[in-house]
Amino acid sequence: MKNLILIFVILTFVSCGGSRYLIVTKIDQFDGYTSNIMYANWIEANGKGEIGFNVQKLTSKDSTVHYNIIIQMYNMRNWFFIEQGESLVLLIDGVRIGFTGEGSTERRNMDALPDLAVLEETAFYSVTLDQLRSIANAKDVKIKVQGIYYSTEGSLTASNLMNLRQFLKEYANK
Repeated sequence: MKNLILIFVILTFVSCGGSRYLIVTKIDQFDGYTSNIMYANWIEANGKGEIGFNVQKLTSKDSTVHYNIIIQMYNMRNWFFIEQGESLVLLIDGVRIGFTGEGSTERRNMDALPDLAVLEETAFYSVTLDQLRSIANAKDVKIKVQGIYYSTEGSLTASNLMNLRQFLKEYANK
């Protein structure tokens, strides 16, 4: 039931074009970490679907903090197959920064709805707090995600950047 409610909330944000993101906090009692994830920070992917440009803060039981950019390819026409290696590139005010990850091999999902198949792929990229701050405070951020057969591009909007600044304000100094 919780997952159904979460899906409804995320779809409400997406369908309403909301600029406010959603935070999901998970506490893993077995491995002793806390995860704060920003969802629903969507951008248009050249008419090929949507890209979720989301961020995760992981805090271990010894208070070590690690950040990830989470790329979600959503509602694409075909599988994207996000590549392992440098498959995320940002141009931050014209400066290129490449990010490496393990690709989407283990994180692909298809939801079948009547007359519609919704494809979703997710990939994680390690990022430093300084890099996140550079992205959040930039005037212009372009994004390119590389799949096995093709790539797609988009740009972070003022709302996307505001969401990232707000996430950092709320979670980066705690």
